[in-house]
Amino acid sequence: MTHRFFSLALVLCAFVALLSTSARAGVSEDMSAAQAAFAQANATKDPKHPGYAKAYGIWSRLAGDGDSQAKYHLGILHLYGLGGASFDHIQGYDLIKASAEGGYAQAQAYVGVMHEKGNGLHFRKGAEAARGWYEKAAGAGNCYAVRRLAQAHASGELGLTADAAASDSYRAEQPSCFGQ
Repeated sequence: MTHRFFSLALVLCAFVALLSTSARAGVSEDMSAAQAAFAQANATKDPKHPGYAKAYGIWSRLAGDGDSQAKYHLGILHLYGLGGASFDHIQGYDLIKASAEGGYAQAQAYVGVMHEKGNGLHFRKGAEAARGWYEKAAGAGNCYAVRRLAQAHASGELGLTADAAASDSYRAEQPSCFGQ
């Protein structure tokens, strides 16, 4: 009896793992479809292109399921009011920040930009807040954040003291971010 129970448990674990792998593959396919639709729409420069609506539909569903990458992309659509997303900077920021908090490096870098520059909005939180998000993104390998921190160390921006050695360390640690 114990042997059968153990065998059944192994079969169940394998089945759950298979379902999980299938679900991830489905999310990956959906993400690819949304990104392709978005890229096609973006290439036309037509804000009413149906590709935005297709991407919005997919990213809304995935974001509702908790996907951090989808939250980022959905937030971008809200920032610009594309594809059926309301033109809502607050909702866009909230989605992008939720994505960043979920560990998506591109969102972390974007929150850093929003805190540093404000993009004409009220999101500017200052150099320290921006630097914190850039550091998270750089730690996850985001090249924009790596280059921005190297620049900030070189010039003394983002509340840092100019330090050429610290700037050079970014280049040495992640040369691919600098075309090397």
